[in-house]
Amino acid sequence: MLKEAGANLQKPLLEQGGVNILYMAAQFGHDIIVSYLLDNKIIKNPNQEFNRNEKTALQVATKNGHFNVASILIEKSQVVASSITIQRT
Repeated sequence: MLKEAGANLQKPLLEQGGVNILYMAAQFGHDIIVSYLLDNKIIKNPNQEFNRNEKTALQVATKNGHFNVASILIEKSQVVASSITIQRT
């Protein structure tokens, strides 16, 4: 979907003002885009992605009532955290 539209997914995707694509998708409740970014490891660790106000995508999704997006971010963050734990053992 994003690739088909010609998006370059190899470089940082920043909007003016330091807002990345994960933050924008979370802010507006685009759960399919959030899943795509995380499933394809375009955004590797959503907990380390902040907007210019130092808020994570999870904080923004929750604030805006997009609990489906928040759920995806929590689930994917747990997968990332468990894989990091496994690698360190």
